[in-house]
Amino acid sequence: MSWIENDFERVVFAQHPPLAEIKRILLGSETPEAALYASLSGSGSALFGLYLTQGDAESARERLRRAGVRSELTRTLPRAAYWREMLV
Repeated sequence: MSWIENDFERVVFAQHPPLAEIKRILLGSETPEAALYASLSGSGSALFGLYLTQGDAESARERLRRAGVRSELTRTLPRAAYWREMLV
Protein backbone atom coordinates (compact mmCIF):
# COMPACT_ATOMS: atom_id res chain seq x y z
CA MET A 1 0.00 0.00 0.00
CA SER A 2 2.91 2.37 -0.54
CA TRP A 3 0.72 4.56 -2.77
CA ILE A 4 -1.27 5.63 0.31
CA GLU A 5 0.40 8.45 2.19
CA ASN A 6 -0.54 11.03 4.80
CA ASP A 7 1.47 14.16 3.93
CA PHE A 8 0.77 15.56 7.40
CA GLU A 9 3.18 13.00 8.88
CA ARG A 10 6.19 15.00 7.65
CA VAL A 11 5.10 18.01 9.69
CA VAL A 12 3.84 16.15 12.75
CA PHE A 13 6.75 13.70 13.04
CA ALA A 14 9.30 16.53 12.73
CA GLN A 15 7.66 18.35 15.65
CA HIS A 16 6.82 15.21 17.68
CA PRO A 17 9.48 12.49 17.11
CA PRO A 18 7.89 10.06 19.61
CA LEU A 19 4.97 9.72 17.19
CA ALA A 20 7.34 8.58 14.45
CA GLU A 21 8.65 5.96 16.89
CA ILE A 22 5.11 4.73 17.57
CA LYS A 23 4.57 4.35 13.82
CA ARG A 24 7.82 2.38 13.60
CA ILE A 25 6.57 0.08 16.38
CA LEU A 26 3.21 -0.32 14.62
CA LEU A 27 4.91 -1.22 11.36
CA GLY A 28 6.97 -3.89 13.11
CA SER A 29 9.15 -4.27 10.01
CA GLU A 30 11.69 -6.33 11.94
CA THR A 31 9.04 -8.80 13.12
CA PRO A 32 7.10 -11.60 11.43
CA GLU A 33 3.89 -9.75 12.38
CA ALA A 34 4.63 -6.64 10.31
CA ALA A 35 1.77 -4.26 9.56
CA LEU A 36 0.38 -4.09 6.05
CA TYR A 37 0.24 -0.32 6.61
CA ALA A 38 0.59 2.19 9.46
CA SER A 39 -0.13 5.91 9.46
CA LEU A 40 -1.58 8.93 11.17
CA SER A 41 -5.32 9.07 10.77
CA GLY A 42 -6.53 12.14 8.92
CA SER A 43 -5.14 15.22 10.63
CA GLY A 44 -3.31 13.20 13.25
CA SER A 45 -5.75 12.44 16.03
CA ALA A 46 -4.49 8.84 16.15
CA LEU A 47 -1.95 6.42 14.73
CA PHE A 48 -3.15 3.09 13.39
CA GLY A 49 -1.81 -0.11 11.90
CA LEU A 50 -3.53 -2.57 9.57
CA TYR A 51 -2.64 -6.23 10.10
CA LEU A 52 -3.32 -9.43 8.20
CA THR A 53 -4.45 -11.37 11.28
CA GLN A 54 -5.75 -10.64 14.75
CA GLY A 55 -2.63 -12.35 16.11
CA ASP A 56 -0.43 -9.89 14.23
CA ALA A 57 -2.43 -6.99 15.69
CA GLU A 58 -2.14 -8.45 19.18
CA SER A 59 1.65 -8.73 18.74
CA ALA A 60 1.78 -5.05 17.76
CA ARG A 61 -0.31 -4.18 20.80
CA GLU A 62 2.19 -6.02 23.01
CA ARG A 63 5.10 -4.14 21.39
CA LEU A 64 3.29 -0.87 22.09
CA ARG A 65 2.57 -1.91 25.69
CA ARG A 66 6.27 -2.63 26.27
CA ALA A 67 7.03 0.86 24.96
CA GLY A 68 4.51 2.39 27.38
CA VAL A 69 1.98 3.26 24.67
CA ARG A 70 -1.73 2.66 25.24
CA SER A 71 -3.60 1.08 22.33
CA GLU A 72 -6.94 -0.37 21.36
CA LEU A 73 -7.64 -3.31 19.05
CA THR A 74 -10.40 -2.67 16.55
CA ARG A 75 -11.58 -4.29 13.35
CA THR A 76 -12.61 -2.96 9.98
CA LEU A 77 -16.13 -3.56 8.72
CA PRO A 78 -17.68 -3.58 5.27
CA ARG A 79 -20.01 -0.60 4.86
CA ALA A 80 -23.23 -2.66 5.23
CA ALA A 81 -22.00 -4.28 8.45
CA TYR A 82 -20.92 -0.88 9.79
CA TRP A 83 -24.41 0.55 9.32
CA ARG A 84 -26.05 -2.56 10.79
CA GLU A 85 -23.91 -2.25 13.91
CA MET A 86 -24.39 1.52 14.17
CA LEU A 87 -28.17 1.17 14.13
CA VAL A 88 -28.36 -1.54 16.79
